[in-house]
Amino acid sequence: MGKLDNIENDVLIPQDYSPGLSEEDWTELLNDTTVFDEKSLEVMKRILHCGGQASCALLAQKYGKNSMYYNTISVNLAKRIGKKTGCKMPPEEKDCKLWPILYRGRDARKKEEVGSFIWYLRPELQRALEKIDLTRINLYAELPYNFWKIIY
Repeated sequence: MGKLDNIENDVLIPQDYSPGLSEEDWTELLNDTTVFDEKSLEVMKRILHCGGQASCALLAQKYGKNSMYYNTISVNLAKRIGKKTGCKMPPEEKDCKLWPILYRGRDARKKEEVGSFIWYLRPELQRALEKIDLTRINLYAELPYNFWKIIY
């Protein structure tokens, strides 16, 4: 089971919002390829691999791609979840748009953490992710073909 580092001591936003999705709801969504496509599952696997919390910058640094990639994939996934489930939409607080469907978050500690904002998987989503088989999903982004030409 993934450990959420110091979540008890962190004030996560949004504080008064939940999409109202149970672990069972998340499991059903995770198995629906029209909602969780391959790229979405890669992002989830990478955050889970970081203990259920990470910044976009950390994901980019550790697994490849760029930070905007993780943000874009998450926002588009949240849109699909909202459309599929009709769940309550998040408030517009501290630039919260749709990502709170998937995560809660907080500002990064500048000297201790990579990035500017840390996402935490919603507990029900994390539990569902821990129960499904993600072995076929890439943990690391594939290197572009030209990468090998550059280093040789």
